[in-house]
Amino acid sequence: MTGGPPSSTQFKLDSAKITGYLLDPDHPAGGPKARFFLRFGFSPEAPEVLAEALLRHPSPSRLVRSAPSVHGMKHIYDGPTQTPDGRTPSIRMVWIVDRTGFASFVTAYPSKE
Repeated sequence: MTGGPPSSTQFKLDSAKITGYLLDPDHPAGGPKARFFLRFGFSPEAPEVLAEALLRHPSPSRLVRSAPSVHGMKHIYDGPTQTPDGRTPSIRMVWIVDRTGFASFVTAYPSKE
């Protein structure tokens, strides 16, 4: 695979990153991100809702930057995201495409867009 953005079928998301990081307000690094996502109706009781929203987010039109990293090609996406409460906040997502061609989720946080 080239360094270009992967198709949506090539994205993989570790569920522990959702429950133990993005939806855990007590996590030392993820707490502020969790409070952001919780404000929009995402919940630790239904982590699959946030996972589905994150997997729908990356698209070629939202790609703002790609750059090589030690782990593979890093792709950064910005844009609105559907939330359980109906609002569409803008978030930034970072994915790394490894040598096998799969994109692994790195992080998501409010975008300044």
